[in-house]
Amino acid sequence: MPTHIFFSNYLLTLKSLKQENEFVYNIFIKANFYWRDYDGTIPSDAVPGGNLNGNITYIGMLTVPGIINAGTISGFIIPGDPKAYATHHGLALENDKGVRVPCRFMWTKKLEDNCVYVTGSYSDTPATYIGRATYEGNVVIGRVDFN
Repeated sequence: MPTHIFFSNYLLTLKSLKQENEFVYNIFIKANFYWRDYDGTIPSDAVPGGNLNGNITYIGMLTVPGIINAGTISGFIIPGDPKAYATHHGLALENDKGVRVPCRFMWTKKLEDNCVYVTGSYSDTPATYIGRATYEGNVVIGRVDFN
């Protein structure tokens, strides 16, 4: 069971989320899964990841230029917006170059031994995975830390 989920500018522990009864835990798993380049148009086989203020969001993997050892991290995309957004060490980040969208995946509500979970970052931090949680009425995409 992961101990933390990172999203927006928050680092929330599962314990605090469970106490508030707001937590809906999902991790996505590979199911003939692949990445597509994002050019501002959501691919037809992309799976919605969440919602933010009534707008559907999708997972976006973005590079973080200018931040040493930040690498590539997961964030979110809003349809019609050419940028992907994420946070890293408390910084709000955005980029419209080198953004990728995962396609043909499945969300699962429980951790299963026979599933392969998709890494949510390639950076200077320990491996994280892509997940989502309900927080303040929004389903928010974020990185889940199993450590």
